Amino acid sequence: MQLELPIGGPAPNARTTDPISSHLANHSIRNNKTLVAYVIEAVNVLSRTQVGVTDDDILEYVETATQRRQQRNNLARTRGLLERDGWFARLPDKPRVTVIPIPKES
Repeated sequence: MQLELPIGGPAPNARTTDPISSHLANHSIRNNKTLVAYVIEAVNVLSRTQVGVTDDDILEYVETATQRRQQRNNLARTRGLLERDGWFARLPDKPRVTVIPIPKES
């Protein structure tokens, strides 16, 4: 099954008081195909063995897969964009943001 990665579209906005580097980073997150693919993979793989995936779960999965330290906020923003685009559904009644994958038709 070939997944079409959601690339492009509106980027998240930084606060107006943030430095220009924050605005540039926010716009680059949306086009980072590798990061998007890792977040989708993390949620799909982890959802096989647990109900709901948190940003901390995604962070641990991606750091293990890449053997590199990752910024949690970038992963959370990417997860949020994917959630907004219909890739994930948020589970209610959880103290932390917890998502599950929404099956995509091939």
